[in-house]
Amino acid sequence: MRLKLVLSLATVLAFSCQQNTSKVQDSSSDNVEVLNSLSQEEQKAEMKKLSMMVEKVFVKESDNKLRSKMIYRFFLKSKLSEKEKTKILKEAMINLDLSTEDRKEISLHLTRLKRMELKK
Repeated sequence: MRLKLVLSLATVLAFSCQQNTSKVQDSSSDNVEVLNSLSQEEQKAEMKKLSMMVEKVFVKESDNKLRSKMIYRFFLKSKLSEKEKTKILKEAMINLDLSTEDRKEISLHLTRLKRMELKK
């Protein structure tokens, strides 16, 4: 008797889960459309603008904490993805031949700022 009850509940649960998977898949496809809302031209223009601002910070400022704060503010305003932002930052650091210590310090401060923002 118990075995039949458990098997019937498992069957009902399995069928209900199969019916709900299509709804979950539909909602994730909507998220992809939101992420791809920037056109190619807008994305290129945004990347160029952000890279220029980041490079300008590296040229004008010498304190790494101040650099990271300014870059973080630019990142918050940007519509680009996190992957694109980090790519721009890495390219700017490489192009300007920053020392490894400076790169580590800036990255460390940026991660601290992100954590502080997430805690708020």
